[in-house]
Amino acid sequence: MTGITVGSQSMDPASLVNRSLPKRPTQDIAKASTEFEAILLDQVLGKLRETFSMRDGSESDPGSSTLSGVAEQSLCKALASRGGVGLAAMIRRSISEK
Repeated sequence: MTGITVGSQSMDPASLVNRSLPKRPTQDIAKASTEFEAILLDQVLGKLRETFSMRDGSESDPGSSTLSGVAEQSLCKALASRGGVGLAAMIRRSISEK
């Protein structure tokens, strides 16, 4: 296979394919994947709350949506840090394999 020349630099495309990615610290991967799962859970639970709070005859006081939002975020972080729905573990395995 022929090399590619860019300016005065010559590169072999095969060397780019076989190059390994730098290893990421396991703690960073775990933290990022857990935070991602918490954010996703927060989005899902938020949509559920919106759906059920739109029922006829439901009224709420001005601060209840803020309080509900904070409670949902806390719940989602707690769920994700304890394994959640398994998404964080799948992300960790997928990233660690590469």
